[in-house]
Amino acid sequence: MDNDQESYEKRQYGRLKFCSKSLVFDPKEVQYPILRIPFVFCLTIKRWETLDKKRVLLSEIGAEGEVLFVRSKKVIKMREKNVIAPFKFLEATAEYKFTFNYTSLSYFLPLLETLYKCCSLPLSEQKLVYDSILAKKEGKVCFDYKWFEDADEIEINKFIVRKVDAFVISHGRVVLTAKTIYFQPLSNMHSEVVAKYKTRSISRAVLRRYLLQDLGVELYFSTGNSVFYAFRSSKERDLFKEVIDEVAGVGGAEPLREMTRRWQEKEIDNFEYLMYLNSAADRSLNDLTQYPVFPWILTDYTSSVLNLDDPSVYRDLSKPIGALNELRLQLLWERYLSMSEPKFLYGTHYSSPGFVLYYLVRKVPEYMLCLQNGKFDHPDRLFSSVQKTWENVLKSPTDVKELIPEFYDTSKAGDFLVNTQNLFFGVTQDHSLVDDVVLPPWSKDASDFVKTMRAALESEHVSGHLHEWIDLIFGFKQTGEPSVAARNVFYYLTYEGAVDFDSIKSSEERAALEMQISEFGQTPKQLFFRPHPPRLEVVLFSVRRLNFSYVTFERKTSVRTNSITTSGPVGAPPISEARDLRPGLRASDECCFLRERILWDFSRLSFLYSRRAHRRFFFSLVLSLYFMVADVFCRKLTGLCLSTTGAHWFSVSEDGTLCIFNTTNKAQLRRLYLLHLTFDKMKAETLSSLLYVFIAFRIVICRSALSSVSVIAKTNEVVVGSLDGHLYFYSISNGKVLRKWLVHEDAVSCCEVRMQTLVTGSCNADVKIFEDVEVEGDMVKSFRGAYRDQYSSVTCIDLDHEASTFVVGTSEGSISVYVKSASTALALIENAHAGAVYSLALTQESSGFVSIGEDLRFVSWTTGGLRLFQVHLLHCYTCLKYDGQTVIAGTVLGQLDVWDMGSFTKIKTLEPEEEARLECLAVSLDGRFVATGASNGSVYIYSSDLSCLGQA
Repeated sequence: MDNDQESYEKRQYGRLKFCSKSLVFDPKEVQYPILRIPFVFCLTIKRWETLDKKRVLLSEIGAEGEVLFVRSKKVIKMREKNVIAPFKFLEATAEYKFTFNYTSLSYFLPLLETLYKCCSLPLSEQKLVYDSILAKKEGKVCFDYKWFEDADEIEINKFIVRKVDAFVISHGRVVLTAKTIYFQPLSNMHSEVVAKYKTRSISRAVLRRYLLQDLGVELYFSTGNSVFYAFRSSKERDLFKEVIDEVAGVGGAEPLREMTRRWQEKEIDNFEYLMYLNSAADRSLNDLTQYPVFPWILTDYTSSVLNLDDPSVYRDLSKPIGALNELRLQLLWERYLSMSEPKFLYGTHYSSPGFVLYYLVRKVPEYMLCLQNGKFDHPDRLFSSVQKTWENVLKSPTDVKELIPEFYDTSKAGDFLVNTQNLFFGVTQDHSLVDDVVLPPWSKDASDFVKTMRAALESEHVSGHLHEWIDLIFGFKQTGEPSVAARNVFYYLTYEGAVDFDSIKSSEERAALEMQISEFGQTPKQLFFRPHPPRLEVVLFSVRRLNFSYVTFERKTSVRTNSITTSGPVGAPPISEARDLRPGLRASDECCFLRERILWDFSRLSFLYSRRAHRRFFFSLVLSLYFMVADVFCRKLTGLCLSTTGAHWFSVSEDGTLCIFNTTNKAQLRRLYLLHLTFDKMKAETLSSLLYVFIAFRIVICRSALSSVSVIAKTNEVVVGSLDGHLYFYSISNGKVLRKWLVHEDAVSCCEVRMQTLVTGSCNADVKIFEDVEVEGDMVKSFRGAYRDQYSSVTCIDLDHEASTFVVGTSEGSISVYVKSASTALALIENAHAGAVYSLALTQESSGFVSIGEDLRFVSWTTGGLRLFQVHLLHCYTCLKYDGQTVIAGTVLGQLDVWDMGSFTKIKTLEPEEEARLECLAVSLDGRFVATGASNGSVYIYSSDLSCLGQA
């Protein structure tokens, strides 16, 4: 601890500011940081005295008895060397002494002590104390008429107001004269003692809402600037507006009907009209809670050339952002239907302070630091790429944000996209430095990007559909039944008139509501109550309706916790047998598990033969036509696996069949209809009519599609996952289905088995793990836990060969890494892919894994979630396997690509016998056989064994 002499030698000159919740020392010399000392961390605040004569005497510093002593356990440093950067939080006890040149400690110490004590009170009581302090200050502070610019000026009226400027709310007094508006802030922290605005420079005065209340007025000046005042009541606000209209000779904005006519007749462009509508709906550039909102227009942010005459590059403006993705909308709609009143579809808003600062972080970083408690957001969540932001807006269940005017304002040349202040925002998970915003390939720079966006906004296509978006944001589809029909319902507190603040007596409840409204966002004031007219003389194009389909299976429910569930509704129905179509299959000696690590050698891998495993039979075709369920009887393979040595392969399909083939002699050994397992239980005598038979049969068919297959090598059993939520266990030895277990409330989307450890994934985002799985055993006893770290449907799972680690991919692009012994995820990689994760593959010793997804990226990861390499593909991969050195992957064109992961290069491509999308892929443990399943129902067998190739 410094002694007095050292403290004296380290002294700094500056200003000490008293805020409601902290002390702020602003040093005169900019190389020193600004110090913020929150009251909540202060240990002592008092007058400093000393009796030790050997120390520096108080008289030597000219402040005898006038030294403020502060001891704090936490101090925040800001703007060191005048550089904008995240705040530094020093968590160590420190002591500070302050002397005063122009005031007396006795004058303000009682106030300081009151603020210090107030920090420990409940929030409602804190607000009462602050309001009391402000009221006393307002009564004491008088306006000095010497500040009048002319001696003949006469005060017309004066008001107590709040000046609103983004995050800065300044309490003060407005004094009106015929020539000037004077604003006198109550605090002395402002650079201007009094702000002055000439009434002749006012171009218009517009009434505004503030926190959903009619309290605001915004004055626009001929210089292009504006100022926003919030009054204590709407009566004072209206009186101020009347005086301004009279002395300045101005009115409000042009009538809404007139501006709409001008827009229809192309007298004003789309940008100007949208800015007008935002202003008419109380949106202001001075209020982050009601910042102007603009639509996303384009959908193509990846092409090198953008054709604005192509309707397919435009977004569907008849739908809100949250409804563009049909899968996401379906999930939100199901949740909406299950809610009690007040219902809402979207838990976030399309415009809020957080979203505005997300876009403007490079332009006003201080505001982001204020919002994020002294830190920039995590680098992966910052606005770093236009394309990534658009993808997230389409796919994330919690992101429905629209754009801001800066994206279309050519006068500012896209300055918000460029890191002109050379701020350090951090490094993302893929080791990319967050600097300037990554722009689409079709733009040369920030200025060109904004010009192109503006050209798209003013295009004939957008002009012909902009009225549809206006109906959603400002018009009749904003509220009521039309909003429900348009899937445009937000949380009730965002709407005007949702809360009657005058009726709220509790100050705590009122403060909580104001905070929620200010942080969550506000829906614009409704301007139109009938459909907005379209623009005239515009050729109307039909917007291409975007259909997003990420996975085969649709998630119905979503559960997320941070802990492992040790018990749950895992059913264990009685053993059910299915009719064996071809009995006599003997247990294979090859179905044993090889523990040693074997690396694949695909240098001689060649095509062996193909078999149409799942066909459309005439009976199925007749049924599909009669029952109109043709999609159910398709031949698409959904799961494929090989025995460990590749002697047999097993496939399942959406037609509900399990097929078993001998790999070497190409013979089909089994074709088992698991559909019969359910249908045989329906006794014919209980069916009262033929119509009932048809209906029941159709229901059974629709729920019997199979999704995945895996082999329990030790017990010679095949495990099959089904869309009815069951697992079916087929015994190779006995040639029949021994049991079915209900493991998920929703469809089983995937299942994998290693070392008698079974992991299953579901469309309701659940992942369950079972150990020591035996058909004759108790499923409940085998159940070890349910992991719910995913937000969306599970699309793929893979385990290492020791079954100690497994990875999970989802329909929204996230990847979770689990260690079986842990209760939570080892790593959770959000946005690992921009779209569904199609396939994952761990190395045999679980040192890393690879993934492929809908975004055409092939990525290598560590099990800790660190991205090592990635490749952008020309054709989408749909399935892959990995031994730690070699990756083999199937494509949508039917090709097989082989990659050397040491150099991360493609070393071999096997062309298909026929072009068909590969749906699944299996490799024998020794790498001798590779099997692929295609969307046309065929299985293709490859081998690297010369003897097998000779037989072919």
